[in-house]
Amino acid sequence: MAAPWMRTLLAISLFVNIFSITSCFQRTSKHYTVDLDAPASERWNRVVDDFRDEVYLAAKVLKDHVPGKLLPIFEKVAASVEHILPSPFGEEIKGIAARANIPIGELVILNLVYSLTAFGCTSIVAQSGSGQIWHGRNLDYGSNPMERQILSNITIQVDFQRNGTTLYSGSSYAGYVGLPNGQRHKAFTVSMDERDDGNIIENLYMLLDGAIPIPMLIRQVLGRPLNYRQALKNLANTRVSAAAYLIVGGIQTEEGAVITRDRKNAVDIWEIDLKSNRWFVLETNYDHWKPPPASDDRRTPGNKAMNAAGAKGFDGSSMFKVLSTPPVLNNETTFTAIMSAVDPNAFHTYVR
Repeated sequence: MAAPWMRTLLAISLFVNIFSITSCFQRTSKHYTVDLDAPASERWNRVVDDFRDEVYLAAKVLKDHVPGKLLPIFEKVAASVEHILPSPFGEEIKGIAARANIPIGELVILNLVYSLTAFGCTSIVAQSGSGQIWHGRNLDYGSNPMERQILSNITIQVDFQRNGTTLYSGSSYAGYVGLPNGQRHKAFTVSMDERDDGNIIENLYMLLDGAIPIPMLIRQVLGRPLNYRQALKNLANTRVSAAAYLIVGGIQTEEGAVITRDRKNAVDIWEIDLKSNRWFVLETNYDHWKPPPASDDRRTPGNKAMNAAGAKGFDGSSMFKVLSTPPVLNNETTFTAIMSAVDPNAFHTYVR
């Protein structure tokens, strides 16, 4: 096993080499299968083996976001991670840490990064003229260029299977057991956008009090045999460790919504409504009933691009084009995902 400093240098070298390729154009993310019938501690072995040095570097870098006075709390979470986090997430994190030879505390920080720092995102659910529901999202991470590139380099798409059959799929990062977005085939899609409401200490208090991190809730709900309405209810009412926007799409007409969440429940649910000529809902990182700040208005250009595209003939290519419109697409975008639960083959994750 290479010494830690050698692994860090190798990871930085990988970052420099890959940056020269990925900074110029998007590419489809690597695709993996996670066998839910396997022991939780072993499910991510192939991913870890392919991304060991990159995950090691990501965990080290993201640790810097934690104020020193809060590190003892993360050490407490790490010591009892399988009891604090709902099953199987703690067991999976322990397995990844052991396989990658990463301190468990650092991997816990990586997996709780949404509760620590801001993700700027754009999510859209739209109903095409033919009635098909399309769901797209950009995940933006705004800390610094190196961290964004690290996350781009560990972006993956995963199929979660039982008995050899895919139950649900998601976009994620290697070493990260939650899902920023995903779809339950023939049922629903979901993505999360950050909502700035509260602080790290409040988020950690909720976590220690039994609330679930949003990315883990998404995966938990995707793992259940629910329809759109049932998923909407679960995502709206489950206690979570940080506020968020949860964007949900279905397979039937007008099944598309933005759930505005505080930590305890939904404060608003905003849905597609064809009678009101609302054939899509678009969410960035601000309550939809309030104007976005002039310093970060991705909503207005996004709405303009959607209306220019129009519902007639709207499809995955149309969604990708909208999500590639500046500043919806910007230098903080790490990946774009396109989903449609009615068609599992329509799900693609693109590294930007």
